[in-house]
Amino acid sequence: MNSTMPKGLLSVVIGNTPDARGAVVNHAMHLSPRAVVLTVSIHNTTGEEYPTVQRFVAGNDPRLHETAPLSATGDPAIILRQDLLSLKRTAGKPHVILALPTELDALPFLVELWRKRIGSSSLGDHYEPAPPS
Repeated sequence: MNSTMPKGLLSVVIGNTPDARGAVVNHAMHLSPRAVVLTVSIHNTTGEEYPTVQRFVAGNDPRLHETAPLSATGDPAIILRQDLLSLKRTAGKPHVILALPTELDALPFLVELWRKRIGSSSLGDHYEPAPPS
């Protein structure tokens, strides 16, 4: 990674209800109006090994207006890591607010998300962890 490339900020929001999560995301957007929101839902209704991970990207960056809701089946940490790296490439130095579903066990998920993968850089090479406020 180029050490002179500025890092983005990554805030993670998990609420005990969708309303609570939405209120925190709205507050974070008020504090950081240029932030990009990546909202996630995870479903495994078929009993398959990997769930369906649905994502929706929103923000004021015009390049994001054409982004449609995304859906993929696989490991949520791998899918979201790819999304975050793509947002970093598209938006430069974004502040991403990652809104996770309440049913996700956050700590193991975040450890897996941040873990360096073989043959690639760590998410920490591209983002600094940031609180939503």
